[in-house]
Amino acid sequence: MVPIEPDIQVQMICREQLLVAMHMSHPLAQREWIHIGDLRDETFILGSEVTAASRVVEICRKAGFIPRLAEPSSNVVTATLLAAVGAGVTLVPASMVNVHFPEIVYRPLEAGLDHSMELHCFFLNKKPSPVLASMLEIINSFGLQPATLVES
Repeated sequence: MVPIEPDIQVQMICREQLLVAMHMSHPLAQREWIHIGDLRDETFILGSEVTAASRVVEICRKAGFIPRLAEPSSNVVTATLLAAVGAGVTLVPASMVNVHFPEIVYRPLEAGLDHSMELHCFFLNKKPSPVLASMLEIINSFGLQPATLVES
């Protein structure tokens, strides 16, 4: 689902499990994990990134419902902040647990199903820079999906 553009290289960095981010007073917040179908009547807050939004809609459709969507937020952090004030729920990559907002809780979706999202790095093809090379080196040092740079 990643767009193909001749001038842009896309490298998958990793695949992360999705978590439900919601206000700590949400009725589902006390559960250890969430069945995606239990979110059927919730308002989903999504970022403006099309691939991520499409993945959330796909997961919900596989569970038998079409999610009710709020106006798109600018990004996953803003979507999480909106969930923290009780505006709805959002699905976020597991790495978001490292972002500590007051009043927000993160809960995993039920095990055994593919509730994950690929994270990608987009960069100009054949336009390497020292900053990009350093970033890709750091990514590779964590043992994630190898990221490679196309040399001119």
